[in-house]
Amino acid sequence: MIKIRLVIILLLSSYFVKSQSFTTNDFEIKRRNFSVTLRDGIKLDCTTLSPVTNKPENGFPCIVYCHGFGKNKEDNLSNAIILSKYGFVTYTYSMRGQGNSEGESNLISSIEALDLEEVIEYIKKDSLIDVNRIAIIGSSQGGIIPLMGICNGLKVRCVISDLISPDFASNWIENGCVKMSLLWSLSYGENNIRYNTEVKKFRSWILSKRKDHWDSLNYNLPMQRDFSNIIKNNTTPVFISNSFEDKYFSSNSIIENMLKFPDNSKFYFGGIDGHGSKPVDDEINFHNNS
Repeated sequence: MIKIRLVIILLLSSYFVKSQSFTTNDFEIKRRNFSVTLRDGIKLDCTTLSPVTNKPENGFPCIVYCHGFGKNKEDNLSNAIILSKYGFVTYTYSMRGQGNSEGESNLISSIEALDLEEVIEYIKKDSLIDVNRIAIIGSSQGGIIPLMGICNGLKVRCVISDLISPDFASNWIENGCVKMSLLWSLSYGENNIRYNTEVKKFRSWILSKRKDHWDSLNYNLPMQRDFSNIIKNNTTPVFISNSFEDKYFSSNSIIENMLKFPDNSKFYFGGIDGHGSKPVDDEINFHNNS
């Protein structure tokens, strides 16, 4: 799905590209690896790629990539390289507890959203970029976290987000059941993701089959995760794409909350690939050219 975003970014460039023309992808690029130290001392592993050419008067437009659950900054690196060759400064980073970043994951929560806010504040100090032309791209965890961030007040030009739900935690335990996709996610090995103590409890509660443990899961899982109640606070335009066959998250809560997003937002619901959904070629072609 993230590869499709390359086309969409170029089509949506009017959001954040003014006078500069990006008609070729011939720029050489420079890579820099670095870390961002967060409020709790955790260091996130980051990479930035920048075109080797004269900086525009107001700076380069900037693309920030957020990766999916259990992955890391390398997952989006190929697309970040391509966009840098077109004249964008791009950033990728590994979320806490994933890749070579320190810390432990809190399973896609407001903690990770606050981490992203701190990463963006770091990026805004980059003298190469135009701070008014920053976009964030991601899918699944990588789409949920920036969406949660802008609903909490994070300021960027736009967010492009795939396969998400603002009530994703409740989607995992709908109708008094636990989706296998939640249990699978909680069963990843430490090579993929490292969980904090609270998240580790979720898996043990599911496997115990005790009613009081279900009650604990039902109470605790949505906390710091579901955020449809604050969508109305967001002022940043979004492009959200969901699949009706998503095996992780339901499209319903986005559909129910569409009118709370800014007027210049865009939405797509159909047959795109990801989260176990079956891709439909005609739908993918339509989506790519929307």
